[in-house]
Amino acid sequence: ESEQSAYLARREQLRARLLRALAQVWPADGTAQGAAEVDAWARCIQADELHEPFHRELILALRRRGDTSRAAAAYQHLCALLAARLHLKPSPETQAVYQDVLAR
Repeated sequence: ESEQSAYLARREQLRARLLRALAQVWPADGTAQGAAEVDAWARCIQADELHEPFHRELILALRRRGDTSRAAAAYQHLCALLAARLHLKPSPETQAVYQDVLAR
Protein backbone atom coordinates (compact mmCIF):
# COMPACT_ATOMS: atom_id res chain seq x y z
CA GLU A 1 0.00 0.00 0.00
CA SER A 2 2.85 2.41 0.70
CA GLU A 3 4.07 1.83 -2.85
CA GLN A 4 0.66 2.88 -4.16
CA SER A 5 0.65 5.97 -1.92
CA ALA A 6 4.11 6.91 -3.18
CA TYR A 7 2.95 6.46 -6.76
CA LEU A 8 -0.12 8.65 -6.24
CA ALA A 9 1.93 11.35 -4.52
CA ARG A 10 4.46 11.37 -7.37
CA ARG A 11 1.67 11.48 -9.93
CA GLU A 12 0.19 14.55 -8.25
CA GLN A 13 3.62 16.23 -8.17
CA LEU A 14 4.07 15.62 -11.88
CA ARG A 15 0.57 16.86 -12.67
CA ALA A 16 1.24 20.07 -10.72
CA ARG A 17 4.53 20.61 -12.58
CA LEU A 18 2.79 20.04 -15.89
CA LEU A 19 0.08 22.56 -15.10
CA ARG A 20 2.67 25.15 -14.05
CA ALA A 21 4.51 24.58 -17.32
CA LEU A 22 1.30 24.97 -19.29
CA ALA A 23 0.57 28.25 -17.56
CA GLN A 24 3.81 29.55 -19.07
CA VAL A 25 2.90 28.38 -22.59
CA TRP A 26 -0.08 30.70 -23.00
CA PRO A 27 -1.85 33.43 -21.01
CA ALA A 28 -4.26 32.39 -18.28
CA ASP A 29 -6.91 34.72 -19.68
CA GLY A 30 -7.68 32.29 -22.50
CA THR A 31 -6.45 34.60 -25.26
CA ALA A 32 -3.99 32.09 -26.66
CA GLN A 33 -5.41 30.03 -29.46
CA GLY A 34 -4.15 27.76 -32.09
CA ALA A 35 -2.25 24.61 -32.70
CA ALA A 36 0.21 25.20 -29.84
CA GLU A 37 -2.58 25.17 -27.28
CA VAL A 38 -4.20 22.08 -28.77
CA ASP A 39 -0.82 20.35 -28.88
CA ALA A 40 -0.11 21.26 -25.26
CA TRP A 41 -3.36 19.75 -24.02
CA ALA A 42 -2.82 16.66 -26.17
CA ARG A 43 0.58 16.22 -24.51
CA CYS A 44 -1.02 16.56 -21.09
CA ILE A 45 -3.43 13.79 -22.02
CA GLN A 46 -0.50 11.63 -23.08
CA ALA A 47 1.01 12.22 -19.63
CA ASP A 48 -2.22 11.36 -17.78
CA GLU A 49 -4.95 10.02 -20.01
CA LEU A 50 -7.47 9.63 -17.20
CA HIS A 51 -7.31 13.24 -15.99
CA GLU A 52 -10.63 14.52 -17.29
CA PRO A 53 -9.82 18.26 -16.97
CA PHE A 54 -7.05 17.83 -19.56
CA HIS A 55 -9.57 16.38 -22.00
CA ARG A 56 -12.03 19.17 -21.23
CA GLU A 57 -9.38 21.81 -21.94
CA LEU A 58 -8.52 20.10 -25.22
CA ILE A 59 -12.19 20.15 -26.22
CA LEU A 60 -12.40 23.85 -25.31
CA ALA A 61 -9.21 24.64 -27.26
CA LEU A 62 -10.56 22.86 -30.33
CA ARG A 63 -13.86 24.69 -30.00
CA ARG A 64 -12.05 28.04 -29.80
CA ARG A 65 -10.33 27.17 -33.07
CA GLY A 66 -13.70 26.43 -34.64
CA ASP A 67 -12.84 22.75 -35.04
CA THR A 68 -16.10 21.38 -33.71
CA SER A 69 -15.76 18.01 -35.39
CA ARG A 70 -12.43 17.33 -33.65
CA ALA A 71 -13.83 18.72 -30.39
CA ALA A 72 -16.75 16.30 -30.63
CA ALA A 73 -14.38 13.44 -31.48
CA ALA A 74 -12.23 14.32 -28.46
CA TYR A 75 -15.31 14.15 -26.24
CA GLN A 76 -16.34 10.79 -27.71
CA HIS A 77 -12.81 9.49 -27.13
CA LEU A 78 -13.01 10.62 -23.50
CA CYS A 79 -16.39 8.90 -23.08
CA ALA A 80 -15.02 5.64 -24.42
CA LEU A 81 -11.89 5.89 -22.29
CA LEU A 82 -13.75 6.61 -19.06
CA ALA A 83 -16.28 3.86 -19.75
CA ALA A 84 -13.66 1.25 -20.57
CA ARG A 85 -11.17 2.06 -17.83
CA LEU A 86 -13.25 3.44 -14.96
CA HIS A 87 -16.87 2.56 -15.82
CA LEU A 88 -17.74 6.25 -15.57
CA LYS A 89 -19.32 8.97 -17.66
CA PRO A 90 -17.79 12.43 -18.06
CA SER A 91 -18.55 14.94 -15.33
CA PRO A 92 -21.50 17.31 -15.70
CA GLU A 93 -18.99 20.11 -16.38
CA THR A 94 -17.47 18.23 -19.31
CA GLN A 95 -20.92 17.24 -20.59
CA ALA A 96 -21.90 20.93 -20.56
CA VAL A 97 -18.81 21.82 -22.59
CA TYR A 98 -19.77 19.14 -25.11
CA GLN A 99 -23.35 20.45 -25.33
CA ASP A 100 -21.88 23.88 -26.06
CA VAL A 101 -19.76 22.37 -28.85
CA LEU A 102 -22.87 20.77 -30.37
CA ALA A 103 -24.79 24.04 -30.18
CA ARG A 104 -22.24 25.88 -32.34
